[in-house]
Amino acid sequence: MKYSILKDTKSKKLNRHWEFGINAACHPAATRADFLGQLKFVREEIKAEHIRVHNSFDSESQPIFSLADLYPVPNAEKFVTRSFRNCAAAYDNILRAGGKPFIILANIPKALAFKGALPNMFGEYACMPENMEEWCGFIKDFFSFLFHRYGREEVCTWYFEFWNEPDLPIPFFSGTQEDYFHFYEATARVIKECDPQLKIGGPVTSNSKWVGSFVKYCREHDVPVDFTSTHQYAGDPLGGVEGTTEEQDVMRMKDIKTELERQKEAQIIVEEQREKMNELLENTPPGSVLDGYRAWMGDPSEDEDSVFNLFVHNAEVICRQSDGLPLFYTEWNINAFNTSYTNDTKKMAAYAIKNALAIEDFVTGSQFFFLTDLYQNRDLMPEEFCGCYGMLTKSGIPKPVFYAFKMLRQVGDERLVLRDEEGKDTILGDIGLAAFQNAEGVQFVVTRQKVKNADFPAEAVELSIQMDEKPSKVTIQRIDDTHCNPLALWEEMGSPMVPNAEEVALIKEKTAMVEMALPFEYKDGQVTVATELKVNDVVLIKIYA
Repeated sequence: MKYSILKDTKSKKLNRHWEFGINAACHPAATRADFLGQLKFVREEIKAEHIRVHNSFDSESQPIFSLADLYPVPNAEKFVTRSFRNCAAAYDNILRAGGKPFIILANIPKALAFKGALPNMFGEYACMPENMEEWCGFIKDFFSFLFHRYGREEVCTWYFEFWNEPDLPIPFFSGTQEDYFHFYEATARVIKECDPQLKIGGPVTSNSKWVGSFVKYCREHDVPVDFTSTHQYAGDPLGGVEGTTEEQDVMRMKDIKTELERQKEAQIIVEEQREKMNELLENTPPGSVLDGYRAWMGDPSEDEDSVFNLFVHNAEVICRQSDGLPLFYTEWNINAFNTSYTNDTKKMAAYAIKNALAIEDFVTGSQFFFLTDLYQNRDLMPEEFCGCYGMLTKSGIPKPVFYAFKMLRQVGDERLVLRDEEGKDTILGDIGLAAFQNAEGVQFVVTRQKVKNADFPAEAVELSIQMDEKPSKVTIQRIDDTHCNPLALWEEMGSPMVPNAEEVALIKEKTAMVEMALPFEYKDGQVTVATELKVNDVVLIKIYA
């Protein structure tokens, strides 16, 4: 692959939407000291302003609890306390690290769920309230607490999303789309009563869904909405945008009218899934919990045919559907399931860097999913490298995807507008290319991203750019099989489940990203550099003025 760039190539201001924020953790995990240390490290190294905290009102946060939760006797139920202390512990950590909380208002406390409601597969209540007025009173109490603890002016700089993936009846919301819109409306109105400057948005759906209908509903009913938000993973089907391709579970629920019956159907579906899991595990050799989970879940990005350039396709559509509202992709990653082996490999880095650059014209901000493998309080997979979503392992070892964002931190604020012969952004090619410039010089990001790994031979890449003077130096930084690959070194060590401090330090040292000299030619006012890339390699080439 060869590409030449002229001196007068047009440029545009780079939209660093990935620096808007990052997914951090569920509330209990976000209160940990080691989490705080990792959050500070990520903010210092790659920047992330708005830190997304999951499910404020889960049972672990205990926003409403009674004496009966401690001593289950009938008369204990009348002694009830509302407290947001556990929520505050997470927000305090985010503020200590210099970030701003981005808060998901979900699920619903059991005490407020509709009578007879059933818990979802995680034991939480993801449903409509019994009494909307009581729910709104609860929301008022929550914001009164926030104002008292942090100050009204500070809280109004935060963002609030209503719910998480309500389009998925298993396990996130047992109501219908219409139910969600009404639920959002009541919640948004009471939030604006607390303070009109508070920022609330939705629909927080999977696979870029519901946004058009959500915006239409808000416009027609004069419902407050400050932004739209949705999620995207590489394994999601093409056409998830606005009601085309639907999951089987969703289709099964479509004609069930009452929410309780939908919950009962959900339990039947979950039980069917457990039976299938049991049949599969019956013929699987014994092993660790991680072995069993991987046998069941697989690696969707490797096992299924994912649509190439899906994210940029959907982001462009959703940008139009947002009708001028800020658009935030508040979750994005290559796999929607954790424990996938490739989550810890260079493939994640290639996917992240390509798609971050591909969607920048269409989004206001985005939040990669997740900051760290410490995102859950319950550590079911204790292995240091277990295929979880994080940029960092539990011990804080940076993975390849971390270094992808560190590369993006180094590029200039002016992005050169590069197009292929068909007029498409060159970052979308088989060999993806983006170029940037600043006072320091010119930077190239090059990747050979594929959703499915393939052991193809390395491909040569030659890049040329016109420059008035010979560069002072040219360097290259690599993410590949032998650079920024901590998983490989950990495996060479014998895969210690919980590495000691010396092992952690050694892995960090040996797999840190290194800036190396790259030979170049300067002839007739043109700088030429060359390198090679295997599938899912990523390089950053810096030409210093």
